[in-house]
Amino acid sequence: MFIALSLLRTAKNRTAKNSHRLFFAALGFSIFVLPTLSSFPAQASIQRSADFSEGQTLGVGLYGMAYDYSAWNLSLGAYAVSKQYGSNLTPIFDQSPDLGLRFAVRSYEQEGLFVGWVGGLHVSGQSAYNNIAGSYQQRNHLIPDLGMSVAYNFNLWELPLALRLNLTLGVSLLEQGDFLQRLQFGPQTGLELAWQPRKDLEVTVGGGTLAGMRLKF
Repeated sequence: MFIALSLLRTAKNRTAKNSHRLFFAALGFSIFVLPTLSSFPAQASIQRSADFSEGQTLGVGLYGMAYDYSAWNLSLGAYAVSKQYGSNLTPIFDQSPDLGLRFAVRSYEQEGLFVGWVGGLHVSGQSAYNNIAGSYQQRNHLIPDLGMSVAYNFNLWELPLALRLNLTLGVSLLEQGDFLQRLQFGPQTGLELAWQPRKDLEVTVGGGTLAGMRLKF
């Protein structure tokens, strides 16, 4: 009996260590890749990740807001995010916000590590110069995306924290060119650090809005 328990405990520790190595490997990759994303669409407001909890969630950030509803291991939601900068000298308040629908499915959970799939449909409005009309006109871009979400919940100096990484690929449906030219990192791609002072409240850094908070109810 003692031998069986020892073997079980050893297998569990190995699984946890492998899970943590997977997370930190993905994090290292993201630190290398994410700085190259500035030319891609704006990220979703307060990203949705694999460690979501059941119930309703309202995310509010510097650049937008999001609402999600979760049950079991499935989460569905919508978001709106304003432009973080003006393009073609167009004032930021004259531009339409980006909108999107999104989902998250959790497929793995153990020892504070959560892994799942995220994706959605992003609608981005951009100003483009029309040579015939001789002026700037608004164009909408439809971008579906799909990818992996990894989140790790841990305590640092007795502070409950969560580090979340989403890596997705998206395809712009209205851009010209072949498939590879239209393939890019998706709008759900993002890196977020969250502090959880209460079970129903998070304060976030990153996740597409630089700073924000998430309310759970």
